[in-house]
Amino acid sequence: RFTVTPNPNKGEFTVYGLQFPVQIIVYNSLGQVVHDATVASNHETVSMNLESGIYFLHVKSNNLVQTKKIIIQWNIYNLKKHFAF
Repeated sequence: RFTVTPNPNKGEFTVYGLQFPVQIIVYNSLGQVVHDATVASNHETVSMNLESGIYFLHVKSNNLVQTKKIIIQWNIYNLKKHFAF
């Protein structure tokens, strides 16, 4: 069992309680992989530049897959996309 904090977040979150080695995969609402990493520790900080929305975090260890919903709130990526700097 793992936890994700903070959730909601602005594109950076930490996954705790991992039983390594594990694969962390983040999918967008269309089922596309937006992050994929293999982790060899009991926690991992993930930092992504994603649009605001709902994403799905899959943690795979051996034959076990656990999923949690993560929410990305407004962040600088969205700001740059909507306004010219």
